[in-house]
Amino acid sequence: MVEFEWYLELLDQNDLAVICKWFNLPVQGFKNPDKAPYNILNNVVRASLTKGNLIKQKKKHDAITYEELLNRVATETSRHENWLDLSFQEFLYKSQLLLKFKPFRSVALLYKNFPEKYQTNLELMKKNALEKDEIFIFSGFEGYEEKPILSQIESLLQERSISPFFYLEKTKNHIELFLSEEELAQYNDFVALISTAEMNDDITCLKMLYETVPKYRNIFLLAYLHVNQLVDKEEYKSIALSLENYLKAKYEDLSTQKLEYIKAEKSLFKQQSEEVHNDLIETQSCLEQLKTDLLNKNIIIKEQKTAISQMGLRESSHKIYADYFKYMVKKVENSLIVTGGNSNELGPYFEEFVLSVKELNQIKKEKNIERLKDKTIFIARIAYSSSQKWNEITQFIHKHNIKMVELDGYNELEFLDTIITSLEEEEKVYYDDYYN
Repeated sequence: MVEFEWYLELLDQNDLAVICKWFNLPVQGFKNPDKAPYNILNNVVRASLTKGNLIKQKKKHDAITYEELLNRVATETSRHENWLDLSFQEFLYKSQLLLKFKPFRSVALLYKNFPEKYQTNLELMKKNALEKDEIFIFSGFEGYEEKPILSQIESLLQERSISPFFYLEKTKNHIELFLSEEELAQYNDFVALISTAEMNDDITCLKMLYETVPKYRNIFLLAYLHVNQLVDKEEYKSIALSLENYLKAKYEDLSTQKLEYIKAEKSLFKQQSEEVHNDLIETQSCLEQLKTDLLNKNIIIKEQKTAISQMGLRESSHKIYADYFKYMVKKVENSLIVTGGNSNELGPYFEEFVLSVKELNQIKKEKNIERLKDKTIFIARIAYSSSQKWNEITQFIHKHNIKMVELDGYNELEFLDTIITSLEEEEKVYYDDYYN
């Protein structure tokens, strides 16, 4: 067997893709090595190592030596975890704990940090590589002790000790009390993943724990126990107790944060309440002033109407009275009324100005806008049975810049009140314009 051949057996598709990117090895047909299949990536790395071993002096850009590969793997593995200053016994334990499912990284660290142990155990590692899915790469080393699966799971927990007893199973129904929003979202994602994949064996759980960010490992394991209903199992008792302590500590942290938040909210609410109270006092004062102003204006309007009536007794006021009468007649003549009822329901003075819903819809349909041009349309909301029809007709009217007044109420008297009020308002404008 070629020196590096056994080592390649430890690499999966993702590992091979990472190595290609580390050394910029070209993968024919694939710009991104992550998308290339295992066989192609394996051939690329094997070919590069073969060239590296054959070429001793001038090295090609796509050739790497076995030693270069091991040193690079060791360097990259050490970026986020300290592997220095460990005894060999500590190194074996830590490798089993953190790199059980990435044996190629364990081998590279052994080569770099304990080169004599690498050479001594080389043949044993080659043998173990043939059974990499069953045993750890360092199995059989002097001083190596295989830890039970559940012991390995427990060793990855982040323990936080707290004394009062808490029953873990009941947290499943109130998990939001113990986790932050970010952690709760992660827990729900884990539950969905574990349920969908039907993940119910401890080996798969351990693999997932290795691949999970350390700060979320407790949450993942909590989801695993909840989904598979393992909390009450005797063999999981130690893990469950650790998770209980973890959640109790989390609960205390969140409770403290919530209390501080509530205090801050209460203080802010008090401040805002005082501001609103002051605004209300100021607004009330403004309303009283507006009320006084409106009463004064109403008195002025009444006085103006009385003055106009008195002026009508004098010959000098005839022209004003005549102009006003023509103005009102013109306003009525330039109006159309849509109530949804019969034309005679509004009385003899208005019936000639009544337009049926059907006629208005026909005008809309035929776009015969000339009939509505320069008109004021008084239109009752209840004439239309749905908001859609009402919106369509009002949009049509507004689109053609036709003045529209919505009739309030539900009967003829209320409609007339709205029409008269509208005309009186225009009358007031007329007089204001006249005197100003």
